[in-house]
Amino acid sequence: MKKLLVLSALLGLLALPAFSADVSFGGDLTFGFITDFDAVAEDTNATIDMKGSVDDYNSVAISVDGLAALDGSTTDTVWIDANDDTVVDPNELYDVTIPNTLGLEKAVITTDIGAWLGLPVGVKLQWGYDDPDWNWFGDVSVFEKEALSGAWSPEYWGLDLYVTFGMFELELAGNPGAVGDPGDFMAGVAVKEPIEGLNAELYFYQGGADNNATVEDWDMASIDFGAGYATAFGDLDFEAGVDFRYNMDDAVANAWQYGFAVNAGYSIAYVDVALTGNETDALGDLYVYASVAPIDLLKVFVDAQMAFRDAAAEAFQGMEFGLEFETGATWWAVGYQINNDAFGGLNAPDALADGGLFCYWDINY
Repeated sequence: MKKLLVLSALLGLLALPAFSADVSFGGDLTFGFITDFDAVAEDTNATIDMKGSVDDYNSVAISVDGLAALDGSTTDTVWIDANDDTVVDPNELYDVTIPNTLGLEKAVITTDIGAWLGLPVGVKLQWGYDDPDWNWFGDVSVFEKEALSGAWSPEYWGLDLYVTFGMFELELAGNPGAVGDPGDFMAGVAVKEPIEGLNAELYFYQGGADNNATVEDWDMASIDFGAGYATAFGDLDFEAGVDFRYNMDDAVANAWQYGFAVNAGYSIAYVDVALTGNETDALGDLYVYASVAPIDLLKVFVDAQMAFRDAAAEAFQGMEFGLEFETGATWWAVGYQINNDAFGGLNAPDALADGGLFCYWDINY
């Protein structure tokens, strides 16, 4: 079934230009490796994105994600069920080798009901495979790791209703479950720039037990709040973002968790600081990134992670330093990683127990 869905998405990518007069095509390609000259770890990922307007009221967006090493296969940690054939059970986790994997990240049709009916408010229906993608913390942090914030943005098949009026946007999203499965439901409201640079969101999520599993517990309900603020003080650019979750399910280990990030840039200097925590460890992990650009297209960077969690063996988890380059649309970095405890890597594509030399390339097109 999954292969059929991916094949359908690929056919949709090929067919979209035939019926759409307004098509945009893009994507992202990354490759990186880290080695201590005894061990090596690699990371390869590619996405293909296409958007197109079908007519005055309907549009299509498709995104396909590929994960494969240069030899045509890779070992990835994925969720599989007892029959090893689909991603459904969050209680079973196996390491499986995936040859040339293609994954469907997004396939949606959006209908502008408000424009069709001439309504005084914006009303859009979106159906297909997608996620709510509300995460202000991740938007402002250079680390771009969802695990830092614990923000809830599961991918699912379903229907979204968006209603916009002035600065407010209401979203209702859900998908039906199988027999005995309540499915997923989300209701949220976003406030966009009540003052310049400020955005906020509040939403409720309830997940069923038998839907696509993630590293989160799907059989739970939560209330999430997020806010982001961006401004400039003369030549100083400043951003801040926060996500907070209250877990309503008593089976979840922590009743609350949060992520917070700030960044600032002035002239050739930039700094990004992120902090996470939860009920067990109010101060969890601190992430710091700093860079200086002595010349155009070149940055000297350093990043580090500190752990204040009780379970952490060492407060200093690790650090990385090196150079970043921008050659047109391509970003790439070369540097060295020091792993002192359970450092997962920040700028490097992966992490090794003894650290090592790394290179990383990324292009958005």
